[in-house]
Amino acid sequence: MKKIILVLLSIAALSVSAFAQTSTSSQNKDGEVVIRVQTDQKPAPVAQKPVEVANEWVDFGKNVGTAMREGLSALTDEANKFAGTDAGRFTMVVIAWKVMGKDALSLLDRFTGVVIGVPLFIAWISIYLYVLRNKFMTRRVVITSEGPFYNRKKTYQLVNENLNWGGEDGCACFVTTAIFVIGAIILMFAVIF
Repeated sequence: MKKIILVLLSIAALSVSAFAQTSTSSQNKDGEVVIRVQTDQKPAPVAQKPVEVANEWVDFGKNVGTAMREGLSALTDEANKFAGTDAGRFTMVVIAWKVMGKDALSLLDRFTGVVIGVPLFIAWISIYLYVLRNKFMTRRVVITSEGPFYNRKKTYQLVNENLNWGGEDGCACFVTTAIFVIGAIILMFAVIF
């Protein structure tokens, strides 16, 4: 709406200035011819030599360079003074955060994901191997231990030797493995990514 009003006002302003202009003819009502003579005649410009033109441009460039150097040195002096104050340090921190804050948070997120996720993943796999070994594998267990450390006699007994891999034991092992693998994948993606 504001744009439409602005366009209408500019059209109205241009039309008013167009009506204010009147055309002047070179003839009066009686047919007389009016000749205007230019009273302020300027002398013809004097041609300059290329060396003089080049010197003018060199001086102009030198003056611009000096002005830039002085302006920038004053700016850096004032910026250094401002950076020495508490407000200046706070402003520098805010500017640095604005420039690289997202990158710093992303790096911190990745770092914590790896630091927490990798040990958690290793612990998860270790628990899985412990459960798999103790519940679904035939293994030897020490029943008695007699004698000194260097000449100790041990008796062993097999545990889980009658596992039925085609029946309930195989199904339980598969379900346990599936739960641990899916849990490990979810844990890894949730913490690392």
